[in-house]
Amino acid sequence: MKKGAMRMQTKAWLTLLYGLWVLSGGVWRYVESGSNAALGFGLTTGLMALLGGVLFFMNKRMAAALLTGLATVFVAGFFGVKAAKQPDELSIRVIVTLAASIAELVVLILPLQEEVPSEARGLQVKG
Repeated sequence: MKKGAMRMQTKAWLTLLYGLWVLSGGVWRYVESGSNAALGFGLTTGLMALLGGVLFFMNKRMAAALLTGLATVFVAGFFGVKAAKQPDELSIRVIVTLAASIAELVVLILPLQEEVPSEARGLQVKG
């Protein structure tokens, strides 16, 4: 097993959580201020990440990583620029979304743990 490796299911669950956070952040901002742009951005990028999580569960690694990576770069880029331009007006939603985006990028970059077939787990190599 590689050091720092992650299981596919772990990537999938973390990606689903990220997608739910982004989606709910867009809805939150819409309810808070009536921003249709925030709703559209949150729904689009959140659904992209949710679909990426589902693709991880389906073992479609490349499609999942590309779709989720694209969504995460959009979200991190938007909130990174927002934080840089208005550092005095940062809300907890912006800070958590930025941190979650960085964490999701780490999740996408970490290598996958090698899966050992269940029948091979009990076997011992004699040499």
